[in-house]
Amino acid sequence: MHSARVLGPMRHSSLTRRISDLNNQIKSYRTELGITEEQLLVLQDQRDDAKTRAIVSETPLASREYQEAERTYSRFKSYRDELREKIDELVEAQDKLLEKLAAAKDD
Repeated sequence: MHSARVLGPMRHSSLTRRISDLNNQIKSYRTELGITEEQLLVLQDQRDDAKTRAIVSETPLASREYQEAERTYSRFKSYRDELREKIDELVEAQDKLLEKLAAAKDD
């Protein structure tokens, strides 16, 4: 029974540290997500402009520029989606740890 009391505070400290680490990771990924979303807006405008030029000029060069702009936009969009998924995973992990911490306090 004495060892349970010793492990309790250690477990609490470990959970608290892990929650703090997850919180820092979430903040970092959210900052990166904000930057990526701003870049996506710029890339979307560039892609739309390239598409218009490709339609109006009907030249192979304009068509290639549009295709490259579309690929770049798609890559950033995929990266943004990956960031969102990672944030969701981290938030879920943090929520589970918070539940464990709350349950440990109830004991």
